[in-house]
Amino acid sequence: MYSRPDLQMRAVVLKMRDNIKYYQPYSSTFDDALAFADAAYNGGIGGLDRERRACKIESNCDHKRWFGHVEKYCMKSKVALYGNRSACDINRHHVKDVLLIRANKYKTAWAKL
Repeated sequence: MYSRPDLQMRAVVLKMRDNIKYYQPYSSTFDDALAFADAAYNGGIGGLDRERRACKIESNCDHKRWFGHVEKYCMKSKVALYGNRSACDINRHHVKDVLLIRANKYKTAWAKL
């Protein structure tokens, strides 16, 4: 598979599809489902589910929303892995970067989802 970029892309697409299907019933909006799917793809579903449970027990946190809620409850390692970025930093930055910064150039395709 490592020498087959077509299979690598297929795996990414199928995994993201499965993650979105998994989180959509437990999300306030489709954008929240996308954020959960991306965070789970990069950090694992089990870890994200633990973070959602941690958020749920707090009175000021909505476990069905990513931005401003579950994203604040990172339970991943805070030890620097790459330069000065931890697993927690990398996971949280990726969701923000993909959905809030880079997604704008794909809005036309996004609207068809």
